[in-house]
Amino acid sequence: MINARGGKVYHDITKHSFLEIPDSMEGKVYEVLSVGLQKEGHPIVTVQVGDLVQVYRLPQDYVNWINHLREASVMGIKMLPAKVEFGKRSDGSYYAEIL
Repeated sequence: MINARGGKVYHDITKHSFLEIPDSMEGKVYEVLSVGLQKEGHPIVTVQVGDLVQVYRLPQDYVNWINHLREASVMGIKMLPAKVEFGKRSDGSYYAEIL
């Protein structure tokens, strides 16, 4: 199926690659169009790179972040689309920062 942002979403989550997130304090910035939870609570993100719109899996660590964005959206606060930095802290935890 094609989502509202033009990304192809597979019913089988394993067909999606994981978003490339560096294992260093310096994260990687993506143009994030939307986020969501796939079946069984798997977090996904739709990003745009140039003219290409792609849907990727995220580690389970991002479920709370996605739920926060979804709750804000319901209250009328639209945070996406936006540039978002994804990274991994020295303690091994993941982060996402809207720039």
